[in-house]
Amino acid sequence: MSKHKPLNNTYIFVGLLVISLACIIVILITSQEQDKKFIEDYQIFMAAQQLEKKGNYDDAEKLIQRLLPQYQKNYQVQWHYGTILLNQKKYTEAEEQMRLAREIRPALVMTPRYLYEYGQISYYLNNLEVAERYLLESQKYNQPEINKKSRELLEVVAKGKKG
Repeated sequence: MSKHKPLNNTYIFVGLLVISLACIIVILITSQEQDKKFIEDYQIFMAAQQLEKKGNYDDAEKLIQRLLPQYQKNYQVQWHYGTILLNQKKYTEAEEQMRLAREIRPALVMTPRYLYEYGQISYYLNNLEVAERYLLESQKYNQPEINKKSRELLEVVAKGKKG
């Protein structure tokens, strides 16, 4: 009987080796499919950004909406969607998306563009205290273009608070 054990161990080893190789092949194929999907999604995201830069907000929104189901926990997708909604003057929806992005990535409150955009949304929703707070916070960073826009909107906010 002891003569059969080494043969049985060999079969077990070969069987485990075949199973391991099969698993590695499956993992490689799956990862290639995931990579392909990620690249496609990235291209959609970049196309949406380009459309937004050209002022084509409706088409940009359609592209970003395609990404929302699978990237619900991605702050960049949520933030970008909020920016598109802001540009479409859909302020309530924009605020919701911006809050979602901030919940996913709290450090956004240290990003001048985010602060400015949230300040804009708050202004248009007539929440002047919040607008002022975010716009003032955006001024703390050395971003000349954002600082200029923020100062201009702060002047409007100040007039609105007085009137």
